Amino acid sequence: LSLHDALPILGVVVAVAVSLFLVALVFVGGVNLLRKKKSEYTTYFKFAGGLEPGSVVRYGGLKVGTVGSAALDRADSTRIKVVLQINPGTPIKTNSQARISSLGFLGENYVEVSPGTRNAKLLPPGSEIPAMEIVQLSDVFNNVNNITVNATKLVNDLDEQIIVLAKNSNELVNN
Repeated sequence: LSLHDALPILGVVVAVAVSLFLVALVFVGGVNLLRKKKSEYTTYFKFAGGLEPGSVVRYGGLKVGTVGSAALDRADSTRIKVVLQINPGTPIKTNSQARISSLGFLGENYVEVSPGTRNAKLLPPGSEIPAMEIVQLSDVFNNVNNITVNATKLVNDLDEQIIVLAKNSNELVNN
């Protein structure tokens, strides 16, 4: 096989490889290759939980979009502004809520948007989806630690009171 005869075959192989790569980017990587218009919504969290541009947005468990951006809110530095880019036609309702969730214990975090109720009106694109804050594991550990410290103090105080009560009871019986 001469070089002249191999060039068309090589061209076909390269074209097929590039096509497969682009298909993989679109379907696996979620790249918006055709630049279909997305509906944009905003939500605010106190803790962003590792969200970053490209993180998945799910509606009722179905993938419907991605996180467009996540940054400190310029108007209120105690919260994170998260812009969601969601497929048009996704029925985000006025009583839908956004929360950070993960698939499995070690899975990456994503934004879950609840479906809301059947009779609620649709939320127009550009609106804010109210956020439901999640309890962080560190907060749970801090609360358990505080309860343990308080319980230990209570037991020690009760122990001292019981000793005094027993001493007074013994004196009363002796008298």
